[in-house]
Amino acid sequence: DLLGGALLIDLKERFPGLAVFGVGGPQMKAAGLDGPYDVNDLSVIGLVEVIRRLPGLIRVFRYLTNLLRQEKPNLLITIDLPDFNFLLARQAKKLGIPILHYVSPQVWAWRSGRVDKIARLVDHLLVLFPFEKEIYAHTALPVTFVGHPMVKTLQPWIDQRRDGTRRGAIRQSLGLDDDDK
Repeated sequence: DLLGGALLIDLKERFPGLAVFGVGGPQMKAAGLDGPYDVNDLSVIGLVEVIRRLPGLIRVFRYLTNLLRQEKPNLLITIDLPDFNFLLARQAKKLGIPILHYVSPQVWAWRSGRVDKIARLVDHLLVLFPFEKEIYAHTALPVTFVGHPMVKTLQPWIDQRRDGTRRGAIRQSLGLDDDDK
């Protein structure tokens, strides 16, 4: 929701008449997303939880696939949640709807064999870390490094620390001694 909310704010600035529908949380809804379901309905961990919540997941999936068929959007933007979103992306691909996926799965940490699958499935990938572009370099997938959203949150700390004027206060607030690494 944090990523999607920030993305929608930027998109609405660039495209003032943009209509956005789908599934998101409070920040995305505040930024103009239209849709009855909350992204937290999709957040499940482990097989037992997936099975327990399967009826709700299927309901959300059907809602979204029906939206794709009825509305024929110019673009499907999926954000993180690869297990769910890549199933949805397959449906969009069948309908000829381009797919932009935001946040690469951590293929650099585990299950690296997904790189080629992702490259076949999505039309453009936005990544959080600069090294992730190289991971997809052997594919034809366009990959754009957009940076990690935490940078904006941490920027005041970074700026203060660079000039050295607040180094001691920052270290103290973090409980670090002057000689701690």
